[in-house]
Amino acid sequence: MIKIETKRLIIKTNLCAGKGELIYPQDTLSLLDLKPLETEDTGFAVFLKSDESTEIAHFSFRDDRKDYELCYGTKEEYRQKGYLYEALSSFFHWFFIDIGIEAVYGLIGDDNTASINLAIKLGFQPCSRDGSCTWYVLKKPEPLE
Repeated sequence: MIKIETKRLIIKTNLCAGKGELIYPQDTLSLLDLKPLETEDTGFAVFLKSDESTEIAHFSFRDDRKDYELCYGTKEEYRQKGYLYEALSSFFHWFFIDIGIEAVYGLIGDDNTASINLAIKLGFQPCSRDGSCTWYVLKKPEPLE
């Protein structure tokens, strides 16, 4: 199981390889091959360190439109507290550095101000339009010299 801890949060996979066992992704494709373990949500669950029994947010990736398209959500009572920013910041460090992913994408509706603000704060840049939505990309950071 993947488990990442931040100052306030614990991020864990809630995925398996389809047979009930948890696996650690050994390559980039396995993240997209993972299936839901017990819930409808797939991907990664975010918990407060002070209450590991309550999932406060989740995020996952899909690949039907672009490789590594990020999808996420936060329960209403936990919004606007920086939890998803904290979780995704830590996760992207692992995702880019340890796993070696080159880019992550997000498709955000023009009226979704909270998601646009989160994406920009995380370092995503607008890259193209799709109807009333904009595609954003976050590229792997260049190594420091």
